[in-house]
Amino acid sequence: MMECTTFRATGASVPNAAPNELRFVTCPIYRDTDAGRKSGCWLADDPATSIRYDVSSAPSKPDWNYAVLVEGIVAATSPLQDTCGGLVLDPVRTSILPERCPRHMLPAEGFRGRPFSLPVRNVAPASVVRPVPPDSSPCRRSASVRTDSRSALREAGRRSGGVAPRDHHR
Repeated sequence: MMECTTFRATGASVPNAAPNELRFVTCPIYRDTDAGRKSGCWLADDPATSIRYDVSSAPSKPDWNYAVLVEGIVAATSPLQDTCGGLVLDPVRTSILPERCPRHMLPAEGFRGRPFSLPVRNVAPASVVRPVPPDSSPCRRSASVRTDSRSALREAGRRSGGVAPRDHHR
């Protein structure tokens, strides 16, 4: 197993990196906050500066068994700055690497975390209550239910002024 402190890549040593862009490899840390189910935070310590960053907003979450490449920019201002105990990176990407890491979990320590919510781009589950859409269909008729398809065809023929289909079974 690799130690987290052996990783040494930072934004300063990566060619073509923007001046405020961070890029480093580390072992992820999970903070188990007490804001309910799935409210925990993913943190990453930059081994070169020992600064802790919040990478929870990454589209792909770290796997705490493996090292991660963290790429991101420190958010200028964020209402989430003190929810997990690290500087928020936004935007941020994490990529899981094959190097093994020891699991590291922190208790809440007063950090509230974030309540879980699906990203806007996801479709809400069928169990979520939705408002009934307004009736905008001009073709809606009465709520009568027809079980006999022949009687429905005859009624449609009468309404249109045409000839109803004949019943060949008589």
